[in-house]
Amino acid sequence: MGIHPAELRVLSPGGKYAYECRLRHIRPQPTVSIRRHCCTERVSDTVGEMLEQIGRFLRIHSIHPSGPAFTRWHPANEAGEPDVEVGYPVCMPVAGVGEVMGDVLPGGEVVATCPFGPMGDPGEASAALDAWCAEHGRTASGPEWELHWAEPGARIGITSWRTEVVRPLTPRAS
Repeated sequence: MGIHPAELRVLSPGGKYAYECRLRHIRPQPTVSIRRHCCTERVSDTVGEMLEQIGRFLRIHSIHPSGPAFTRWHPANEAGEPDVEVGYPVCMPVAGVGEVMGDVLPGGEVVATCPFGPMGDPGEASAALDAWCAEHGRTASGPEWELHWAEPGARIGITSWRTEVVRPLTPRAS
């Protein structure tokens, strides 16, 4: 089966990396996550702290992640502080405790990209998705998220992850 031109496109939006954007359909995914505002300078540390807290919650409740860690970027607050949600997908909906909450990554059509080479710049990946959406007449239906693929046993840390940026899309009119 061939790939439709809208499903695969190598983009290089003037950045350091090339991006391959893929259109696909995904199912809604229950998650366990924490959502916080944090100062821009501490995003990396805050993400690591949140993942460790969620990891403790999962171990205490004998829950196993069903996929890689994710970071979902919600609109910043009035002070410009990032609103970041960090978590793991799980097999079944989970009731949270305290700051840890059960949530869902939405299903439906998405367009996703990974840089070729090292981690790359998520801002560049978002620009590649912007270009793909503009070229194909598509719009986002909510905040995008990053999937952080890591080797088993890898130390928690952004530098050891391969990052895939996923953007949910508004359904096409029938």
